[in-house]
Amino acid sequence: MSGDGVASPSPSSPGLLRGRRILLTRPQPELDETAQRVAALGGIPLLAPAMVIAPPQEEAPLRHGLQTLADWDGILFTSVNAVRAVERFPLPDVKPLAYAVGGKTAQSLEAAGWRTAPLPPGVRDGASLAEAMIAAGGKQGVAGRRYFFPRAEEGREELAERLRQAGAKVELVIAYRAVASHAIPEEAAARLCAGEVDGALFFSPRTVALFLALLTPPMRQGLARAVLGALSSAVAAALAGGGFPGAVVPDRPEAEALLDRVGVRLLEGSAVE
Repeated sequence: MSGDGVASPSPSSPGLLRGRRILLTRPQPELDETAQRVAALGGIPLLAPAMVIAPPQEEAPLRHGLQTLADWDGILFTSVNAVRAVERFPLPDVKPLAYAVGGKTAQSLEAAGWRTAPLPPGVRDGASLAEAMIAAGGKQGVAGRRYFFPRAEEGREELAERLRQAGAKVELVIAYRAVASHAIPEEAAARLCAGEVDGALFFSPRTVALFLALLTPPMRQGLARAVLGALSSAVAAALAGGGFPGAVVPDRPEAEALLDRVGVRLLEGSAVE
């Protein structure tokens, strides 16, 4: 309830982001999908992708690994981009169990015909996926098991390192690259400089690093005034390391949950004002 006695919008309601300018830094095609979600919640999306997703410079290791999928105990996916990268190639009929970070990644796998491992709701990044896999293995954990891991060229190491520490073999293969954008789009840059960005969403540590590298001092000042949303604690840590602490993190690593979290924080800020 707002101060004038009018009920405030609840999370996911059409008016949650009414009139708010929300900066979106993720690459296509998720960029357009998230922009549509912002608009559906009444917000104004500002498109500022920090990178473009591209194939690896050398595809032979990925192609070879996918041809031998039947030899692995499982395959690891930490993003929808990795799913898309793998699905570009012919795949054998017999495929191992897939382990996914995030509901969107799992849904993409299931839509493509993969069997996905049941995981607890707390799996929101590579580190928590590793712990869930180890716990699900009982006394033996993942010791002696073999996992194929197609990932970004600049991917994080926590998942592979933790599984290896627990006795698993993990084969890392580059499935795609995140190529940096050259500049912030004109409208987004102008809104940042004017302090007219209400919220900004970040979906990976790599996105954070690339986006912050493009900012001028006035843009940084504008970003500091916004409510920042981070898909995971790792993304929030990257923002904090870049001089932007205090990002909000959703309960689950999904764009809808992140938008809800940012929208609620904006409403809380308005109530205080």
